[in-house]
Amino acid sequence: MNAKTTGIILKPLEQPEIVTYAISHFALQGTLTQANEGYLYLKIDDHFITSLFPLLNTKQKQLPPYFSDPYNIGAHISVIYQDELSTPFEVNELGSLYLFNILGLYSAQIDTNLFFILLVESNELVTIRKKYGFSDTPVYHGIAVDWHITIAKGL
Repeated sequence: MNAKTTGIILKPLEQPEIVTYAISHFALQGTLTQANEGYLYLKIDDHFITSLFPLLNTKQKQLPPYFSDPYNIGAHISVIYQDELSTPFEVNELGSLYLFNILGLYSAQIDTNLFFILLVESNELVTIRKKYGFSDTPVYHGIAVDWHITIAKGL
C-alpha cells in the first residue's frame, strides 16, 4: 500500500471478513453530492457504517457523527473538503454515479483521534478533483488524506 499521507498513521486491521462482507453486500458506487458550504462528497449506502460498525473487533469505538446535525450526511467518501475551497463553485457532475474499489480495513491515527476506515480508490473521483484544479487526493486541514469511508471513531 502506498499511503500518500502526512501526519496520519495508517495500520492495517486483520478483519478480512469486513472487507469481504462490504464487497459482497453493498454496491461500490455512490452519487456525487454537494453540501451548501461547497463540501463535495460521494453519498454511499449508509449500511457501510451501520452494518460494518458492529463487526469491528474493538469495544473502544463509537459511530461517526454523520447521522445527526450538523453533519447529517450519512455514509460518504469525501471528495473536496470545505477548507480546500476559497469559495463554493458549481459542479456539473452532481447527481452522477461514480464507482470505487475497497482496498482494505485500517485504523487511522490523526493527532489524538483514532478512526476505523475502509481505504478505497476511485480513478473517477481523482478525475473530478483534477478537473476543478485540485490535487489527486483530498486535503483535510492541510493534511493529504487517502480516499476512505469512516466506519467508526475510536474512544
